[in-house]
Amino acid sequence: MALRIFNSLSRKKEDFTPLRAGEARIYVCGVTVYDLSHIANIMKLKHLGVVTGPMHFSMVIGIDGGIPASPQNLMTMIDALPDDCSWQVVCIGKHQMPLCAMVLAMGGNIRVGFEDNVYYHHGVLAQSNAQFVERAVRMARELGREIATPEEARQMMQMRAAKAQSTFAEAA
Repeated sequence: MALRIFNSLSRKKEDFTPLRAGEARIYVCGVTVYDLSHIANIMKLKHLGVVTGPMHFSMVIGIDGGIPASPQNLMTMIDALPDDCSWQVVCIGKHQMPLCAMVLAMGGNIRVGFEDNVYYHHGVLAQSNAQFVERAVRMARELGREIATPEEARQMMQMRAAKAQSTFAEAA
């Protein structure tokens, strides 16, 4: 049975052909899921042996068309994850801080920044992404969590070391 996927460019369903016969790998940053059915679909592919290797889930909650942001919905999604995966929550809008605190207390990871929220507090626009990151670091440390260095994060995500980039002055 061939796996068929929807190609958003051609707007047609097409046969999926993995680079290695019968095997597909999750791209390095994992899978992004917006509701419970997305987790179920990935788990079905893992059960069929199509998806192999370590899995990382980014669960986006509170976005239009996805699962609404609430502690109950977050717990339902977390309960559906396999035991051996890593995960993070991306919470959009006003529920971001309460749910990020919940995730950190549970041992999960979070993403913060302008892509997810423009308000630092109710009615107060954030000045920079750094504000969000600094608050997340304070919250994590208050809960006894350590912050990964870039190298540690790469190891956790099984990513290769960053390539050295030349500066404009070096290239000239």
